[in-house]
Amino acid sequence: MADGTLTLTVKCDAIASDCVARHTVKVPRGTAVTVEDDNGSVRASGFDTPLKLRSDNGSVKVTDSAGALELDSGNGSVVAERVTGKNIVARSDNGSVRLEPAAVADRVEAVSDNGRVEVRLPAAGAPYAVDAKSDNGDVDVAVPTDDDSRHVVKAVSDNGKVVVRSAN
Repeated sequence: MADGTLTLTVKCDAIASDCVARHTVKVPRGTAVTVEDDNGSVRASGFDTPLKLRSDNGSVKVTDSAGALELDSGNGSVVAERVTGKNIVARSDNGSVRLEPAAVADRVEAVSDNGRVEVRLPAAGAPYAVDAKSDNGDVDVAVPTDDDSRHVVKAVSDNGKVVVRSAN
C-alpha cells in the first residue's frame, strides 16, 4: 500500500499456460473504493460509500450498496441491484447494462454502445424525467414520466433494445 492506494498485480510469464488469479479485498466501513481492472470481473457488495469500478475486459456487478456509483466495462455487462445511491451511472462499450435501484435516485444513467439497456425503477415515489433512445433497437418506457422531474433517467444504446420500467 502506497499513498492510500492498494495495487494488486498478477505476473505470468507462461507461454502456453492460462494464468488465473482471484483477489478478494475487504475494506473498513466508510471507505470509498476505486477499482481499475484490466482483465476480469469486478464485484462489490454492501458499501455505503461511493464506488468507482471499471473493468476493461470483464463484467462489473454491484449489489446492496448505498453510495454513488460509477460503473464501467469496456467488454462485459454492467449490473447494479438493490442499490440506493442518489447518483447511479453505468456504461458498457460492448455489453448489456442492467440497473435496479431499490430507492428513487436523483440521476440514473445507463449507456451501452453495443448491448441491451434495462432500467427497472421503484414504482412508488416519483415520476421520472426519462431520456430513452436506441439507434438500432426498440425503446420501451413504462414508468410515470414528467420532463420537469428532478429524478432524471437516461437510458441509451447505440445497438440494442432500451427498456425503462417499474421493478414490480
